[in-house]
Amino acid sequence: MKLILTFIILAWLPFNSRAQTGDINILKKHDTTAFNVGQWTEAILGKINLLKKNIAAANTSKEKLRFIFLLCDKNESLNNDTLYAYATAAQRIALKTHDQAAAIRANYYLTVCYANKGDLDRVISISDSSMQLLTSIDGDKSLYENFGIRKANAIAKTGRYKEALALGYQLLRECEKSNDTVMIIKSENLIGWVNTKIGQFQPALNWFYKTLKYAADPKYFAACRKPMANMTGVYIDRNQMDSAYYFINKALDADRADQSLTNLVDVLNVKGYLLVQTHQNKAAAPLFNAAYAIRRQLGDPSLIISEIVTLCQYDMVSGQPKKGIALAKEAVGIANKYNLKVDLVNAYLSLASNYKADNDYVDYSNTLEQIISIKDAVYRNDAAKSLAELEAKYEVQKKENTIIRQKLDIINRDKFLYAALALSALLLFLVFMLYASYRKKRERQKQQETIAVMQAEENARKRIASDLHDNIGAYAAAISANVDELYNEPVTNPQTLANLKGNVFEIMTSLRDTIWALSKESVTLTSLSDRVKIYVQKIQPSYKNVRIMVEENIKEDPVLSPLNALHLFRILQESLNNSLRHSKCGQLLITFKSDQECIIVIEDDGKGFDPDKSDSTGNGMFNMRYRAQEAGISMVFSQVSPQGTRLTLSFN
Repeated sequence: MKLILTFIILAWLPFNSRAQTGDINILKKHDTTAFNVGQWTEAILGKINLLKKNIAAANTSKEKLRFIFLLCDKNESLNNDTLYAYATAAQRIALKTHDQAAAIRANYYLTVCYANKGDLDRVISISDSSMQLLTSIDGDKSLYENFGIRKANAIAKTGRYKEALALGYQLLRECEKSNDTVMIIKSENLIGWVNTKIGQFQPALNWFYKTLKYAADPKYFAACRKPMANMTGVYIDRNQMDSAYYFINKALDADRADQSLTNLVDVLNVKGYLLVQTHQNKAAAPLFNAAYAIRRQLGDPSLIISEIVTLCQYDMVSGQPKKGIALAKEAVGIANKYNLKVDLVNAYLSLASNYKADNDYVDYSNTLEQIISIKDAVYRNDAAKSLAELEAKYEVQKKENTIIRQKLDIINRDKFLYAALALSALLLFLVFMLYASYRKKRERQKQQETIAVMQAEENARKRIASDLHDNIGAYAAAISANVDELYNEPVTNPQTLANLKGNVFEIMTSLRDTIWALSKESVTLTSLSDRVKIYVQKIQPSYKNVRIMVEENIKEDPVLSPLNALHLFRILQESLNNSLRHSKCGQLLITFKSDQECIIVIEDDGKGFDPDKSDSTGNGMFNMRYRAQEAGISMVFSQVSPQGTRLTLSFN
């Protein structure tokens, strides 16, 4: 996808020369404050080479491990094979010296390697086992949280977004407890990134903006690089190019502070795209060349070929096919040297495109034959996944080769030229019509989403108003009555003052409960259980003859919306108070269970309650049923043998 986007960008770039690494100057903002990427890149690679020399010269295993970990910390400026080699070396040394903490840390760098290769199952497996080990030995908390971030990222990439979000919220709570600012930034960025994957762009921006409050501190500015880059992507999607340009410049500054070459390449390409969108093509050209130069210095053959193919496409569309042919042949040589079959096909496709642009149909046809031959070999030897990806292209290339042979026979006939021009015009018209239709559809969707948001806000307002009326309104009326009594009785009347104080306290408690739920983005079942425990501790002294217990059996901790959490808490409050006031019970048990389904049970050993025979039309019972219906909760009363009442609340 990134390669396709870069091809589209390059089709608009009218630059004529290829800059070299040593003399590349990137304009940070238009024509102000230049920053020499070549020298900066060489400085980073110089530090990396120095660390490699220190590793080779280390005399002890402990010293060698220290330098290896310093090198692996620069993983975003290393190619994946180099990182893997040093991470496995660290693991061998750690196992040989029985250094469990070092072995776990080496595991973390291996998860980085596997994530880069797309082996997400292995990332999740290693992260799980390492987090368990760290817990058992009370190990490095920051490393534990980094494993959690890596695991959540891999889970999200498998499409399990709800699970990834739940893990992100859990990690954020733990980071806040340990007051680890860098990990708080990473956790908030993770939650925002997962929201972008499910199309929740405004909540995503809200989370990204939370990280920026730390950017003013130089200690944390580099850590804010990824949120800034992610914000750029959201603003590009919203076509807010000014905001996107602002944050990509910030991300570029943060990359310089973080000294990450791989991320710098991505930022340079995105900034180049933004410059093209704002018609600053001349300023965009050096950015793409700088990205190519950095790729060459990093030395990853596959990524070098990717950048060469991008430049070949530019040469083709800018009328310089002979340069494109020379570059494509270089890419073919690299792919053959390292036996990179898929990259070899891409290199030959670029070579064929430039031959075609140069009107060299003989070499074009021969190159297509070569592509088909390579794909035949892949078809025989590769796994089923590779077959599925290449089969469609294989058939298309065979058909195109037949068409090219026909074109060779009629190359000098004007009829072919006119037909080609007409076809191109038709395709451009169809593309324009499809784009116009797409824009209209997006506008309609945005209007519908806006209406839905307004309706949701109105429903929330009504629920909050109802909650305040049902709880605070009753206590306010009681306070009014108490005040009237103070006018008619001496101020020293202790009962009136006690009632007034009690009603004020109940209003404050009700407000706190409402604010507790509605001030959060979401509430877990564990958080709700903790709130109930606090409430039980508050009322227990008033019912000394009743033993109130709260038990938990929460295997999965589901995330509730704030309103649903408030509804559940009010239902539990009402049921608990009914049992204490009316059942004459000696014991009351509240149980929270969560596995495939969430179940909350309130059970007492009192005189019992039959909702079918008793007056169930009171305000309390009505409010409980209304809240259960609003939150989608099943509410069932049942008798307990030999005596007592059980209320079961269940929901998904």
